[in-house]
Amino acid sequence: ALVGHAGTTVRSRLQASAVRHASAVAVGVIVLTFVGTVAFLLMARSLSEGNGLDTFELTSSACQLVPYGLVGAVLIARRPDLPFGWLLCLGAVAMFVELTAVGGSYLALQNGHGGEWAAWGLSLSALGFVPLALQGVINVRFPPGRAQARFGRLMERALLGGIGLALLGGFVGDSATGHEELPELVSGQRRSIDGTFVTDVGNTLSVAIPVVILLGLLAGVGIIVRCFRAQGVERQQLQWRAVGV
Repeated sequence: ALVGHAGTTVRSRLQASAVRHASAVAVGVIVLTFVGTVAFLLMARSLSEGNGLDTFELTSSACQLVPYGLVGAVLIARRPDLPFGWLLCLGAVAMFVELTAVGGSYLALQNGHGGEWAAWGLSLSALGFVPLALQGVINVRFPPGRAQARFGRLMERALLGGIGLALLGGFVGDSATGHEELPELVSGQRRSIDGTFVTDVGNTLSVAIPVVILLGLLAGVGIIVRCFRAQGVERQQLQWRAVGV
C-alpha cells in the first residue's frame, strides 16, 4: 500500500510539473520541428547520389516532423493533462534523433570519417519505428487518456513491452549495417558487438515489430467498434479518430 501511494504521489507531481511547463515545452517542440525539418531538407540535398541513402526517404521522413511536432505541440499547449500531445511530440523527437544520427553518419562516411561511431549512428535508424508504434498506444488510450477495461490495459502493456523489445532489437541487431545488399559505404562499418551473440539476439527481438503493428491495428479496429457503440460527445470524439484509423 505504501509503495502504491508513493507511486501515485510521484505520478501526480510529474503531471503537475508537465502542466506547469506545457507552454514552454510546446514552443520548444515547434522550434525543433521547423529548424529540424529545414536542416534535414538541406542535408538531403548535400548527400551525394549513389551513397546508399535514399534522399527521397530522408526528405519524406523530415516532412513527417511537421504534423507530429506541430499537432503535438498544439495539443500539449491546449490539453497538457491528456497524453496525446506528449505522445506525438515523443514521436517527433524520435524522428529528430533518428534523422540526426543516420544523416550525420552518412555524411561522415561520405567524407571518409567512418568508424564504429558512424556504425552506431546508423543503428539509431530503429527510432524510425517509434512514431508508427505510438499510434497504437494512442488508439488504446483514446479518448479519455487512459486505457479502459482490463483488455485495454493488457493491450497497452503488450504494446509498450513490444515497442521496448523492438527498439532494443533494432539497435543492437545488425539490420542497419550487416546485410549484403547494403551499399559498400555502409556494409564495411562494424561495431564491437557485430558478429557476436548480441546481434543474433537483437535480430531475433526485431520480430516484435510486426507484432506491435498488428496490435496497433487491432486497437484501431477497437476505435471503430467503440465509435458505433458510443453516444453523445464520446461518439463525436471517436468519429474523428475512426476516420484517422
